[in-house]
Amino acid sequence: MIFVRRPFHVSLVGGLALVLSGVLASPAFGQTTAKKPSTAVRSQSTTRKAPARPTNDGQSPAAENLAAQRKMLAAQVSRAIENRAIGGIDVSVINGTAVLKGRVTTERQKNVAEQAARSVAGVKRVRNRIAVSGR
Repeated sequence: MIFVRRPFHVSLVGGLALVLSGVLASPAFGQTTAKKPSTAVRSQSTTRKAPARPTNDGQSPAAENLAAQRKMLAAQVSRAIENRAIGGIDVSVINGTAVLKGRVTTERQKNVAEQAARSVAGVKRVRNRIAVSGR
């Protein structure tokens, strides 16, 4: 009996590619056997990814990293100030200096916001431009 291998059939199941093949007897003999699934796993072909394209108007990855670090530091300072129940403060970070702007009702709130900013790791200096408007 002559056996002929059928082409592979690929089926995706749960993110894995399973290869199923059937073995058939030669049609010349007029006999066929039932398909028997193979347990072999065929790896998916790898595709090449395009190189990372710069964002932020063509800035280098290092500049993007610094911008991300500044945003992260500003978010941490804002969170530290908000955790002390002080709202309405805008925070920006320039070269490790946290710049605080906004309005509070008491001098104590202004000082607490500055101390909160100083408590964040990575802040080198604090420029407090918070205005006190007693209400």
